[in-house]
Amino acid sequence: VAQPFDPGSLQIKGEPVPLGEGLGVNNMGLASFTMSDTGVLAYRAGLSEGRQLLWFDRSGKETPALEEPGSYGDAWLSPDGRRLAFALTKGSEGSDIWIRDVARGVTSRFTFDAANEIDPVWSPDGRSLVYSARRKTMDLMLKDAAGTREAEVLLETDEDKYASEWSRDGKHLLFCSQGKDTGFDLWALPMSGDKKPFPVAKARFVELFGSFSPDGRYGTYFSDESGRMEVYVQ
Repeated sequence: VAQPFDPGSLQIKGEPVPLGEGLGVNNMGLASFTMSDTGVLAYRAGLSEGRQLLWFDRSGKETPALEEPGSYGDAWLSPDGRRLAFALTKGSEGSDIWIRDVARGVTSRFTFDAANEIDPVWSPDGRSLVYSARRKTMDLMLKDAAGTREAEVLLETDEDKYASEWSRDGKHLLFCSQGKDTGFDLWALPMSGDKKPFPVAKARFVELFGSFSPDGRYGTYFSDESGRMEVYVQ
């Protein structure tokens, strides 16, 4: 929708007017759209049904990573490149995490709860996965990649949380948490000790998709602080 804006008073006025219906949204409820300087609006319509996961080599050649199209999301390669974790929604079953053995071409289901499970992130040694599961909120869960043990709750709060990346030394997990007053903020969770999370980027702006530099000294994230989504380094 669009709504009249008064730059003098910095106030929105009037009633919102629909511009496009049926926007496609991702698992976090975010839609993909942008407005050009000439007034042309571009957006992605529809749901994510019918996606296909593909491999691209350095020459641009593409080959299917999985044979059939589906409602895939949040694909993440294991550190050794041998396994692919991804979220898959099948009809009314909700979303679950699946793992693809790349070498053998075998796909196996990793989570089985009725609640939605999305956003898998591999540990640096490839032995565990962190993911978000819908309980009272989207909480962070930890489960061994072999699937031999039940998942354990890694972080439970009253806000929706989504893992971004696990540091290479295994000491911290970056995740975003959706606060009531500040929207999405970037946090870090120590993976040992008291495991008390601390804010990395928390402001009245949106901070998303945090990533560590290879040496772990810096982090990058997306923020709309400038009025549009840009990458920031901290």
